[in-house]
Amino acid sequence: NGITKLKAAIDKAGLARTEEHRMAVKKVNEVRNQVKETLADLVAAARRPVTEWEAAEASRQSLVDDFFKALQAELPQSVADCEWWLDHLNEMESDLDPDVFRAQLADAQAALTARVEQVKANLKAARVVEAERAELEKLRREKAEREEREAEAQRQKAAAEAEERRKAEEAERIKAAEERAAR
Repeated sequence: NGITKLKAAIDKAGLARTEEHRMAVKKVNEVRNQVKETLADLVAAARRPVTEWEAAEASRQSLVDDFFKALQAELPQSVADCEWWLDHLNEMESDLDPDVFRAQLADAQAALTARVEQVKANLKAARVVEAERAELEKLRREKAEREEREAEAQRQKAAAEAEERRKAEEAERIKAAEERAAR
């Protein structure tokens, strides 16, 4: 039975050593995780200014991109739309902040100036088209009024002729009736 006791003692000692190793590994993992979290916090803290700068830069670049995108909108065709766009473009010019546009400021000013010239050209053309349209409408209206007056004159003339025919027929009937009565 000595061997059984020895086997049990060795097994018990092995289990105890295994438990000691498990506890040691657990403590090492806890310390490792704490160090990992601390280092991650340090990395985040060290990177925070870069992260904030990147966010500010992305926001600034988004403003610049939106500016150039707005200039690419379809050119207006009507006088009212052209006038609105010119007002809007003037407002955009006052928004050209050198701190925002930086190296793209000259490009932005050139693009804005070119767009203003395009809208002014469209405004000039739209004014011509609208003036021609107004003149054409005036001529159509005058023609319609003239045709209506002529049609009314025709109706009155036709009514007068019909009345004369009626009176002549009536006079003829009366004359025929008088001749029959005289015989």
